[in-house]
Amino acid sequence: MFENASQLLGSFRGDSQFNRNSIFCTSNKSKLKDIEIHAFGLNDTDARFSSKWEVWKHLNVIFKINTSDGYEGISGVSIASTKSFNIDQLDEIYFLAELLLSNEITDPVIVSRLINEEYKKINDTSLACIDIALWDLASKKASMPLYKLLNGDRDSIDAYASFPFFNSIDDCIFAVDDHVKLGFNSFKFHGWGVLNKDIELIETIQKRYKKTDLSFMLDVEGEYCLTDAIELGLTMNSDIFKWFEAPINDKSLDEFSILRNRLKVPIIPDGYNSYSPEFIKEGLKKNAWDAARFDVTVVGGLTKAMKLLMIIANSDIAAEIQSWGSTLSQAVNLHLILANNKTKYFEVPIPLDVYQFGFKDANLVNKGSTISLKKPGIGIDIDWDILNEADYYKKIKVK
Repeated sequence: MFENASQLLGSFRGDSQFNRNSIFCTSNKSKLKDIEIHAFGLNDTDARFSSKWEVWKHLNVIFKINTSDGYEGISGVSIASTKSFNIDQLDEIYFLAELLLSNEITDPVIVSRLINEEYKKINDTSLACIDIALWDLASKKASMPLYKLLNGDRDSIDAYASFPFFNSIDDCIFAVDDHVKLGFNSFKFHGWGVLNKDIELIETIQKRYKKTDLSFMLDVEGEYCLTDAIELGLTMNSDIFKWFEAPINDKSLDEFSILRNRLKVPIIPDGYNSYSPEFIKEGLKKNAWDAARFDVTVVGGLTKAMKLLMIIANSDIAAEIQSWGSTLSQAVNLHLILANNKTKYFEVPIPLDVYQFGFKDANLVNKGSTISLKKPGIGIDIDWDILNEADYYKKIKVK
């Protein structure tokens, strides 16, 4: 149990003497002034992730804390839903904003503990809005990029283009060839979840690109039983396919262990619904994966994500962090990636332009690698004036 953010940060950095309490505290000169909630959605980000799934819509939420001395703490999350943008969750985020202002607390560990103890049914994505904004605020007060505050010692990492589900293999091939021109060398497909179609995709990719330096991943969203997952995985050349993602239901840890023992290609979970510390520990105990997986904006923010990484750090597996969402939600995941040596790749959702809407200098990748993040905090500038051009937009001011 960490009493405050400075303790957590010191432990994460591996420095027990580390003490930066001042950047996490309010004072007479630096008080919470108000909070802005900006929600926007684009129909162009509608996507399917399996032939068996409905179209998913993505509501982007920007949570902005303003202080009396001119600092801003900003976060961005994406709320996924089917049929329409999930605006109902904005009520919960508004409630948390009021709670934060009334308590005058800016230490993310203390705030996270307060919410988890008093309001156990709060959605983790809503909690992430507050938590990430508070870490952004602290790193701006420290005049450091967030990953540097977290003691990151690398400035860039390889990126992969992460495609939504395509209706044909020809579309998959076109997408790869098109993004090779942008400098990408690694690509993730969301498969059909239909055995013969996914085998056809794998065989086509391996035949077409076997003499190149390109690499691939396949995500089938947990649609297979163990027997079919084994058959599909045995089709994969582990020199070409870097991992097999969500082959079966995430909760089937014993079957994951069997699958991992049978296949050469690395196995990783979906990580979107099952990610608690207890679940990660159980997965490690059962040798279920070659890498754990989660998204900072989904698990409840940096406070929880750092604790998960500290668990994984004591194991021999990797931590392949997700980052599907707008530039702002991608960026916080990138900061955590740069602050640990367990992650090999940065996920870039495709198409690029629709996830960059609303942000200035929004491209986090150049020629297949991430750019250097030099500004304090998360370091993403928002084009506030363009947000109301989205298909859905709402601004809420909380005082």
